Amino acid sequence: EWLEAQRQMQGYDDATVQKLKAIVERFDARATGTIVNADGTPSAAAYMVVVDGIVFPGNVVTDAGQRGKGHARRMMQTGFAWAKRNGARQAAVQVAADNPPAMSLYSSLGYVHQYDYHYRRLGS
Repeated sequence: EWLEAQRQMQGYDDATVQKLKAIVERFDARATGTIVNADGTPSAAAYMVVVDGIVFPGNVVTDAGQRGKGHARRMMQTGFAWAKRNGARQAAVQVAADNPPAMSLYSSLGYVHQYDYHYRRLGS
């Protein structure tokens, strides 16, 4: 259900869903969550994983038509509560520099910028 919510909100194709599934299945302690509207459509979704006492949220997504209603904030707060119960003492997140709404959300939740990073891959 969580993967299908991600597909709907992000427009993922089958290959991307399978890659995301493979990543999430590798986590030993994970939680996934989805906020669903009364009509059954997803509003927001995220996963949390706890590693060595650190919670890492990922794929925090809000449906374009549901943004600005606090769904992602509630998703994160619920995830933090789960993480604390599962041994998290700290939190970390990666966010793309061209995603101001996400950076604003994380800042409002107490995250502070630590460093920039770049993804690299071998050329063809």
